[in-house]
Amino acid sequence: AFQAFNNLQKQAVKADDKICLAAVTFYRGQYLAIKINQDSLGVNSMKQAIKMAELNKQTLQAAEFSHHLGYYYFIKGKYSAALSYMLKANYVFQHIGYGQIEEPGYSLYRLAFVYYHLRNYHEALKHLQIALKYPKNRPVVDIYILNTLGLSYRELYQPDSAKHYFLLAKAKAVATRDTAWMGIISGNIGNLHLKA
Repeated sequence: AFQAFNNLQKQAVKADDKICLAAVTFYRGQYLAIKINQDSLGVNSMKQAIKMAELNKQTLQAAEFSHHLGYYYFIKGKYSAALSYMLKANYVFQHIGYGQIEEPGYSLYRLAFVYYHLRNYHEALKHLQIALKYPKNRPVVDIYILNTLGLSYRELYQPDSAKHYFLLAKAKAVATRDTAWMGIISGNIGNLHLKA
């Protein structure tokens, strides 16, 4: 992987391709942090890439990097840093228009998922409802969104709405033959009945 990163970096420098150079810097950092467990080196590289993109006036590229770094922080349990980076990215996505970015539904879902874990269910619902409007590259993303809508409504003591979204999520899981999600969602529906 590092040989590929280095080769791409050499080509980017030779071609004076600043966009590619920022991308190599970011994804090398992501690789270091996630695959090699070198957190501080990886995070520093990702932050450097965000600055490079900003200096290059590549607002969308910087926002995409910020979104990914924010989600990395979320996985590491650093929720305030996660939300800070993801909101900064989301501001740009909103301004540009969600339809103009790669996988808007998934990006909105991930932001909503962070809000859900911070127990801010109203913000989670707001972003999940927007996420539903956009096409997804992978059918499982719709399942993520619908299931998290159900979970959010359950936490807000709205069992009818929760069940509605759980059933929609289960129908998607059945349609795509995703047995793992069929089981997870069936458990969520069962849990809803236990709490009733």
